[in-house]
Amino acid sequence: MRLVPPTLQVLSTFHYVSRGGSEAVVYRVGEGTTRVACLTLLGRLLVFGVDEVKVQPNGGRGLTLIDLDAKDALVSVAVFATALQVLGSGRGGKARDEVLRGNALDDYVGRRARKGRKQHVMPTATRVVAADLQ
Repeated sequence: MRLVPPTLQVLSTFHYVSRGGSEAVVYRVGEGTTRVACLTLLGRLLVFGVDEVKVQPNGGRGLTLIDLDAKDALVSVAVFATALQVLGSGRGGKARDEVLRGNALDDYVGRRARKGRKQHVMPTATRVVAADLQ
């Protein structure tokens, strides 16, 4: 049983890189994390391996995590090992959370910079976090 949660250490503050409101942040992923999950405003979820995120020498010019439509936006990113918790609200606006692992998580696995799949875990998903300790 693993008792140490995955970590994501922020190394800088947010930087606006274009007038469109794109943001970038420099970070370091802790040991034991093997996957990245991206959630969009329209409810698309994409899970891919940490090994698909290239290290950019001298900071690089940015990296696309998920492909977005014009009316969509990235709302949450999480690094995790085996389980992902999706937070949001159900019907009637009641707060809800659901843990995805195994086959339920495999439905959203794809390659980095793809669109992902519409999540059907809850009507309105607002955040994804690592749930490896639960």
